[in-house]
Amino acid sequence: WIRAAIQEYILHSWSLVKIGTTAAQKKLFFNLRKLKGQMQAIDDGDLSPEHVTKIATKLDVSEQDVVDMNRRLASPDHSLNAPLRADSEGEWQDWLEDDRANQEIALADQEEL
Repeated sequence: WIRAAIQEYILHSWSLVKIGTTAAQKKLFFNLRKLKGQMQAIDDGDLSPEHVTKIATKLDVSEQDVVDMNRRLASPDHSLNAPLRADSEGEWQDWLEDDRANQEIALADQEEL
């Protein structure tokens, strides 16, 4: 149970984005780097189709899961508070838009009922 607790902690603290929600994703998270190292494909970016097939077969997961997890682990998290450009004051989060009614309108509609 101690090993399981450590693995859960690693999964939750690896990224702000949730990784490893299914058994296949957990298997990939903990074994992908080791298998890539054995195949000397550690710094290749995207895996070749042959490597994807070998890893998928060895871990008994889908090839798409291998590609997705490799891309997740290869790219870091990015902040929505980061500037759009170096000479810009705008942030990425400024482009997020919620089409739902704002809180005031939702409350007013609810109180009318």
